[in-house]
Parts: sequence; structure tokens; C-alpha cells
Amino acid sequence: MTDGNNSLDPLSINTARLSISYQDNDADGNRARVRELLAEEGFHRERRDSAVSLSSLAEVGDDETDLDLKKKDKLASPKKASRPKRRRSSNQSFVASSSNVQHPPTKKEKVHKRKLKKQQAVPSIEFKFQDNKDNKDKDANDNNNDRFQFRNVRLLILQIFKVPTGNKIKWCSLENSDKINTVCVCFAPGSCIESMILPDQQQLQQQLQSQSQSQSQSQSQANPSKSPLISLPDIQHAHKAPFLFYNFTSCIRTILPGSKDSVYSPLESIIKVPLTKQEKKLILDKLKEDKITIRDLLLTLEQREQFNYPLTLMDQDWHLTTKSPNSEGSSKIYALDCEFCKANESQVLTRISLLDFEGNVVFDELVKPAQEITDYVTKFSGITEEMLADVTTDLKDIQALFCKHVFQEDILVGHSLESDLRVMKILHTNIVDTSVVYEHNRGPPSKPSLKWLAKTFLDRDIQLGEGDGNGHSSIEDANTCLDLVKLKILEGKCFGTNVNEISIFERLKNNNEHHKSTFIGYDKRVSLPGNINFALVHNVSNDDEVVEVLKQELQQKQKQKQKQKEDEDQQQQPQQQQDTGKVSNLIITELRDTQYNLHWAHPSDDYDGVVDFDVVASRARTNSRLQRIMDLLPSNSLFVLCSQTGSPIEMQSLQKVRRNFQKMEKDGVLQLSTLPDCESWDLVKREKLISETMSAREALMFIKVKSNPNPSLKVID
Repeated sequence: MTDGNNSLDPLSINTARLSISYQDNDADGNRARVRELLAEEGFHRERRDSAVSLSSLAEVGDDETDLDLKKKDKLASPKKASRPKRRRSSNQSFVASSSNVQHPPTKKEKVHKRKLKKQQAVPSIEFKFQDNKDNKDKDANDNNNDRFQFRNVRLLILQIFKVPTGNKIKWCSLENSDKINTVCVCFAPGSCIESMILPDQQQLQQQLQSQSQSQSQSQSQANPSKSPLISLPDIQHAHKAPFLFYNFTSCIRTILPGSKDSVYSPLESIIKVPLTKQEKKLILDKLKEDKITIRDLLLTLEQREQFNYPLTLMDQDWHLTTKSPNSEGSSKIYALDCEFCKANESQVLTRISLLDFEGNVVFDELVKPAQEITDYVTKFSGITEEMLADVTTDLKDIQALFCKHVFQEDILVGHSLESDLRVMKILHTNIVDTSVVYEHNRGPPSKPSLKWLAKTFLDRDIQLGEGDGNGHSSIEDANTCLDLVKLKILEGKCFGTNVNEISIFERLKNNNEHHKSTFIGYDKRVSLPGNINFALVHNVSNDDEVVEVLKQELQQKQKQKQKQKEDEDQQQQPQQQQDTGKVSNLIITELRDTQYNLHWAHPSDDYDGVVDFDVVASRARTNSRLQRIMDLLPSNSLFVLCSQTGSPIEMQSLQKVRRNFQKMEKDGVLQLSTLPDCESWDLVKREKLISETMSAREALMFIKVKSNPNPSLKVID
């Protein structure tokens, strides 16, 4: 009850307090024992006060009001006074309220469930050939319509590394591709053949027919294309190719790049990325601004070796150009062209023309060869028997005349001068070859003809004498070479070259400055400036060296990654690498052990691997190396294996027959009446070449994402 002064009844207050105090005091002994037990177990967590403060048990005077009591309870309650409001953040940290209180070890930083799910996501690839449209723009002469175009792998690599291509891949879908930081493409011709891993032909046809019917139902098409994706047989066949059976569940029947009568390098189809018209124009305009001189067009030692130029004096009949007697004299530029006739199977010099840089004739001489001429080849050489009847100039006279005008520091311009210098028996190093500085449409090693270059770039018709039997003019040809070189100097170094593509190494580096590309193999063409400036190129001498170099490269990258992580931990800047760009790696390797032991290719002189033609043992070695490569790759790597399965031997034999036949026809020495059937070229052999080429282009491709099997991240609710 309250009085007129609004004071509380002291008896009611004390009664309530005494009831609480009695219960608490009655449990004091139990509480003390519990505290002792907890202390023995090592728990020192500070006890949180109850909602009712024990300090409220103090005696309260009769004159205290209810308002005073509420104020005291509010001040005495630590729950409201000191405890901060709890936040939902999973990484909220709390500061101990007392320095003498011990806490359990600090827990690892927790990750939110949604963020953790993204971190734990594993990259994967799914093939979708039933609705694939990437495979429809096939070669007009391609009869393997059910096979996958190998060039599409290049688009897959560019997509993984986030390089814009303007094309969307439809033959596969990638999940969590941003997790893939390494792509390894391995070429191993002959490492497996379809009869080793695929069902017999009857079963294969049934499988393809089943797939075709399934596609027909889904696409409502009368004649859908067959899927190139083939499931591997049961594991009982694993002894034939254990690496393939234990790592892949399917393979892709592939067609290698090529034409109707030749197979192109699959390596080049990966490395060369086509340029858009705008990109090509920008490159040409930029290079045109970079002025060049004729010395920028000189053949390098590697090029002279590649194109069979003489590098040393063969015998005592050879002559080496000497230094100019005028020490202050600058080098001069000459254009050279020769005409040849046949003496049995060899060529002999019958005319030589030398022009200065202004096109003036320095000398133009007919030459009487020491050997008896068996064929004047007048259609091409323009030389007749009557023209040489009174000529007394021989090869020695020409050598002396040439060395009198051309010195060591002078520059010789011509078209495929390796033949001219070899017949002249002259050794000279400063060469500008128009068949090299201008490129064939198909690129090296094909060479453009001088007649085509003159028409294409000079709009000039030359060598018209072939039609009327008067042959070529060496002066005309030499003058054409001079004009082509002058035009090249004006237009820039890339004028007349195939600026239709860019190295994939350069494209990846331009897209991400942290990208690293590595090539480990045998193809020396990869060592061109457009590649080595943007990739590490390792030329090897055997397949075991390929694996060893790859191991060293990956170990070095792992050490660099570990060091970078330690530096980030010390600086407490874990996001620094993400801010500057993702480190990615493209690795391209070649294994040729089986290819050489199958006689599919001839090993180079510096190859020191096993060549005993034991194909079974060779495939076993290759299988082991492939497994080692797979084991060396880091987690979340995409591995692509391409193995040519069709033998190119018969195709190569027919190509050789055609090449020799065409050469005899060009040289005018073709006599069909006496030519053996094995050396002739006709429509039957042409059709057979097309058939054998399509067979040689057949290949199998295996693709797999190597994922991390044991992700170690803590899940929280």
C-alpha cells in the first residue's frame, strides 16, 4: 500500500528481497563447489551476472523509494552497463574485460557459408556435342564429318584465360572455370590407336548409331550429325593403355588441321590465333611507322641453315668473297640471278646477271659448262645450243669476275639464291632473299614464286617467255627482286608477310601481364621472335627430358607462389595479387618417342632417345611419361592430350612421288614413255593421296580437369 506521499510499503519490499536472498544463500555452498570443479578443469571464463543483481540484497532503508531502487539496480547491473551489443558478423572479435582472464586459443577465421561454397567449388567440363555448332564450318574436302575440329581447342584455352574471342563455345560447358589456372596441352602422335581403346568396328558403329538416334529424338532432325564423343570400354582393357583408362571415361574422335592432300601441324593451329581486320590494320600501320633498312632484311645464320644456303667451303673449287681493299668504302647492294641447264641429273651454270641497286647491269655473261649439257631446258632457262656455241667463259672465269665486284661486306639480293651460290660454288653471308622476306599464303616452309610476287605486289607480269618458249630473262628477274626489296623497305618489315595471326603466347600476355607460357618440345619453329618474346621455349633431345624440364618449371613456379604467399602474410595484404591480376599458365609439350618408332617421322640429328622400332615398348614408355606429367600438374589444371591415330606413311610416299613428278615436268626432263609406273603421277594416285590424307588426319583427343580431391575449408552455418 502507498501513503499520501507516494512511498512504498517497506514490508513488501523486504519480504520480496528476503525470499530471493534466502534462495541464493541456500545455494551458496553448491555454487562454491561448482566453481572449484570448473577451476580444476581449467575453465576460467568470467561468469556473467544474473539478471537479478546480488548487490540488491543489501539493507535498504525505510525511506528509500521505488525509484531509488530502480536507479540502483540499473547501475549495479553489469549486463546493461558493460556488455556490448552482439553483431551478426562471423569474424567479430571480442576484447577481454580483464587482463588476468585466460581464454581458449584463437579460432581460425571463419568463412560465410555462401562465400565458402564459392571457394570450395571445383572446376569441371561437360561435353555437349549433340547441340554443337562449332564443328559445322568444316573444310570443303573434309569427309570426316563426324569428327571434332582440333582448332576448337584454341578457343577453349582463350576462354579459360578470359581472352575475348567474339565466339562462344557450344561444344562444351565449363563450370567454375575461374578456378583453372593451368592448362597443359600434350601432343603424342601414335601413343594410342583407335583399335587399342575403342570397341571393334561393329560395336563402334552401333554406339554411333545409338548416339545418332538419341540426337534425332532431341533435335527432331532426319539426319543429325554423329557425335564425336565416344565412351571408353570397360576397365578390363586397361592393360592396353592404362594411363587413358584410369584417367578418362571418354575420348573425342578428332580431325587434325590440313587440306585434301596434306596434314598441317596441330601445334601451329594452337599457337597461331587469327587476327581481326581491325587488329591487322593497326599492326600494319604501327609497323609501317617503324623505319627499316636493308640490313633488317638480311638472313640470319639460322635462316641460311634452314633454307640450305652454303655455310662452309665444300672443297678447293669453292671461293669465299673477301673484304674490300678500300677500308673506308661502304657496302654496296647487288641483285643476282642465274640460269641453269641440265647435265644428266645435276644443274650447270649457263648465264649469270649482276645488277647494282639502281638496276644498272654490272655484267651479264653466258657460261660454257665443263660438263656436257643433256637438256638445255630452254622453256625456263632461255638458253639454246646455238647461244653457247662460241662461248669460252667457264665457271672459274665467273668466280673471278664475281669476286672482283662483290666483296664480303656487300649485300646480295635475289630469289632463292641458295641454288645460285651452290652452282657458282661461292660462299657469301650477306643475303636478302625475296622468297623469305615475302611469305607464301600458307606460310613457311612454303615459298612464294617470283612470278606471283611480281604480279601481287608490283602488278607486273614477268617470265612470259615460258609461254612462247623463249624462257626467263635473268636481268628481268634480278631487277624484279630489287624492286620488291625497295618496296619492302618503304612499307615496313611486315609488308608481304602473313599478318593474319598472332602468337597465342603474345595474345595471353597482352591480356594478362602475369600470364606465363611454356613450350617444351622439338619444333624449332616455335623459337621464332613472335613466340620467345612472350614464352619460355625449351627445345629438348628426348621425351624424358620433356618430363624433367616440366618438373623443374612447375617446382620453380610453386616456390615462387609460396614465397609470394609468405610475403603477403608478412605484409598482411592477401588481396594484393588479386588486385594486380590472376597468375595463369599455359604449357604445351610434345612426346615423339612413339612417332619416331612407328616410322611416322624422321628424328632430327640431335635426338638421342630410343629408336629401336619396338612399338609396344615405345607406347609403354610414353604411357608412363603421360602419367608423370598428369601427376606433376597442380590441382585445378586442364589437361588436353592429342594423339594422331592415322598412319601418314602412305600419304608421305605419294606426296614424294607427286613432288618428283612435278619437278621433272618443270625442268622439262619428263619422259612419260620411259618413266616407271611407280614414279608416274595420274588421277588414280591423286584420289589415293586424298584418301590416305584423310586417314592420316584422324586423331583422338582426351580432356580432363584435374581437381583437388581434399579441399580443407571449415564450413559454418
